[in-house]
Amino acid sequence: MKVLVFEWLYGGGLWIDGNLPDPNCPFQSQGQRMLKGFTNDLTLAGFEVYLLRDARLNRIESISVEATVANKDDVTRSLKRFSELVNFIVLIAPECEGCLFNACCWFGPWAEKLVSPDASFVQLTSDKNKTARWLSRRGISVARGGEIARRLKGESIIKPALGAGSEQVRLIKNRSEVESLAEPGKWRVEEFVKGRPASVSVLCGHTNEILLSPTWQILDGDFGVFLSSEPIKCETTRARALELARQTIHALPKTRGYVGIDMVIGERECVVDVNPRLTTSYCHLREIEDFNIAAAMMNVACC
Repeated sequence: MKVLVFEWLYGGGLWIDGNLPDPNCPFQSQGQRMLKGFTNDLTLAGFEVYLLRDARLNRIESISVEATVANKDDVTRSLKRFSELVNFIVLIAPECEGCLFNACCWFGPWAEKLVSPDASFVQLTSDKNKTARWLSRRGISVARGGEIARRLKGESIIKPALGAGSEQVRLIKNRSEVESLAEPGKWRVEEFVKGRPASVSVLCGHTNEILLSPTWQILDGDFGVFLSSEPIKCETTRARALELARQTIHALPKTRGYVGIDMVIGERECVVDVNPRLTTSYCHLREIEDFNIAAAMMNVACC
């Protein structure tokens, strides 16, 4: 079976954006780590992997069929050629400013081959305000907030409504910081929930799902760049995390592929983000789980 894995930054998305590669960009280094681990696992499972590579980036170590792209037209042509050739497509891109949603739309003619969340699921979960409203209305515990969230008192968190990871996430203590926001609709302001950041990744299919081991998220500071994951060892806490993740994925529309659910666990647990894509946690989960996660994802998604 042939699988096209298109990772936005490695695969030429920067040609689309008109940007230069930045070796200091955490998304770029994280994306390449995810891509290397994921493609190696697919290869071990017997899949033939197809990749696009930005000509300005070094080749990752993987056994794959690769097209080198040196401009926007190269990206378009290579995506079309590989999409028609392969059996399955996995898309990995950041949610920032609709990047992941737009990339999903490119694959419209081959949408039935996607083994990652489709455009409608991505459109909902990429927007943190829309996601929180959707889940709250279905009884899922979320961090209270909204575009302005005037009724919030005390410390609050502010983050881009269309953002990825910890980009521009910060703690605010002065309400004037919220009131002075330019284009408030582009932000989410939510209560600061005391607890530890955690994550549960879910392998999704139309009739089944697999919840992977819950992990604590290790960040560079309270709201810094993601550094690592470590298993949650307390059985009671594990159960709380898994139950919230199970409720969350069942409350969302059906999808296929890998979904990461970020949460805070303290006196109470609540969802703070849903990632409709492969997340950096994959790199650590593949060392924790005793099975090939990529192969399991393909199996669940394609059944």
